[in-house]
Amino acid sequence: LKVHADCPMYKNVPTGANVYFCHSYFVRLTGNEHEDTIASLTDYNGFLFVSSVCRENLWAVQFHPEKSQKIGLNILENFVKL
Repeated sequence: LKVHADCPMYKNVPTGANVYFCHSYFVRLTGNEHEDTIASLTDYNGFLFVSSVCRENLWAVQFHPEKSQKIGLNILENFVKL
């Protein structure tokens, strides 16, 4: 993950952390009108895609935090704390 530090979902989650994906679909945002919504990007074999979004009280992730070991537990804990 390449995380954006201003999203509370990723508090104490380092850029480069590994998370569990099991789907091949992804969010495609065109242009830069939605740049402030992107919370993380992921590089898969040179293909960069949006792997999570965060805006106000809406959080959405492409990966499975419940299957992402310590990093996933940290993300879920951040969610519960808010």
